Amino acid sequence: MVLGAEGARVGRIKAVREDHLVVEHGTLARHDLYIPIDALAITADGSPALNVRAGQVDSQGWRFPPTSALERRVPATPDVPDTTIIQAAGYSAGMLSAAGAQGFVLDADLEAAEALDEEN
Repeated sequence: MVLGAEGARVGRIKAVREDHLVVEHGTLARHDLYIPIDALAITADGSPALNVRAGQVDSQGWRFPPTSALERRVPATPDVPDTTIIQAAGYSAGMLSAAGAQGFVLDADLEAAEALDEEN
């Protein structure tokens, strides 16, 4: 088990590599952390601890292996326009309703029309 600088649990060691540790981190949503060897310290009882607090682990950029070619940056948020195309054209959401039935006759209306024809 790896501890933070204050002694809180960070995670369980899954593998030891030559330049980093693979540590399983998280309680419900678990993910691997690739902690570099130079971020480790040894406690008095010989167990591994980090030189950062457990609450700061996610902000260290240790989610990807050190040899990974993945780009490490904050995901971009999409640009959302203030108005939609429909609103820019002058229509509001209240004016956008489905059109009624046009160009065909419902079966019930057809039966009523036939009944009227028979009476005449």
